[in-house]
Amino acid sequence: MEELESEVAERLQCLRRKVNTDCRRSQSDELLKCRQDINSLIRIVQNAYHNDAWDFQGEVAEKHDEIQALKRQVVCMEDEMQNAQKKIQLKKEIIKELRSDLKCTNAKLVSRSCLQANLDMAPVNLENQTVARSDAAQSPECSALAVSDDLKKKAARHFVNFIIFVKLFKTRYL
Repeated sequence: MEELESEVAERLQCLRRKVNTDCRRSQSDELLKCRQDINSLIRIVQNAYHNDAWDFQGEVAEKHDEIQALKRQVVCMEDEMQNAQKKIQLKKEIIKELRSDLKCTNAKLVSRSCLQANLDMAPVNLENQTVARSDAAQSPECSALAVSDDLKKKAARHFVNFIIFVKLFKTRYL
């Protein structure tokens, strides 16, 4: 038990170091960018002081260009996001259609199995009256319990095939 605790403690420390390293890298990148901006401003101020020309147009133009590039990136990302949302909506609709088709197929299988089960039954004699098979097939008492084992297996195979299809669809198109 102590070995497990020590192993877990070691893993936690390793994970903390990794997270701290990742945070430090991102913070380091941000600090580097800030430092470059500050150095750029210092050079401009020094040049302006030495030359007695306080012209910031170059720096402003450079920052303006950076802002424009960032705005273009935002627009591109928004377009990509809208396209992704459209694709997701289309895929949801396809899945919805597939599910409704599966429900219809299952309902047809159940109704056919009920019909088949009633057609396979021998005629019933009730007080010297014979009930025809076609009358029995139309009875409302037909239920899912009358489904034969073969049809249950077929339905299960169809369902498994549907699940496999959905998984393949997701891996290829999502």
